Amino acid sequence: MPISGPQLEIFQKLREAPELYRFSYVDAHLLRGGQPSIAQIADLKALGVATIISLRKENWEITLAERAEAHRLGLKFLHFPFYGIFGASRAFIERILKEMRDPANGMVYLHCQRGRDRSSLLVALHLVFDHAWDPELAWQQAVLEFGHEPTFFYRRMRTVFRRMVAIHEKQTAT
Repeated sequence: MPISGPQLEIFQKLREAPELYRFSYVDAHLLRGGQPSIAQIADLKALGVATIISLRKENWEITLAERAEAHRLGLKFLHFPFYGIFGASRAFIERILKEMRDPANGMVYLHCQRGRDRSSLLVALHLVFDHAWDPELAWQQAVLEFGHEPTFFYRRMRTVFRRMVAIHEKQTAT
């Protein structure tokens, strides 16, 4: 993990904050977790985050306040709202992945409400597509170990993951 010195203290502070669910380091350009408070957005900036990607569809007031604070601090704010129980289209997921890997976005903080379902899906796909992880290992470590429960209502997330991985494998095999 390339976080050290004063940044490590901020990272630990965020990691231990009870209201910031599942805050974690993914790689040198990606952090993940749940909805940050307005005050925590400044801490994210201090960590080097340049772009926040919100996947939340619920509670527009929180999203508007987060966007305003991000812009006030000079951070880029991208919003891709969806509900995990309904899954998402391939094109929609690909747009998010494109923004996650775009070097112009610098370090990205990807979040949903609690950091366990929507953000987990995107992180697992990122690990498979951009780091060549085995899909089952990515699903286990990025999704299940972050609190996602594969209930009946969330079965579409697994379907989206499998479909996207199959398409990726087909494209990279040729």
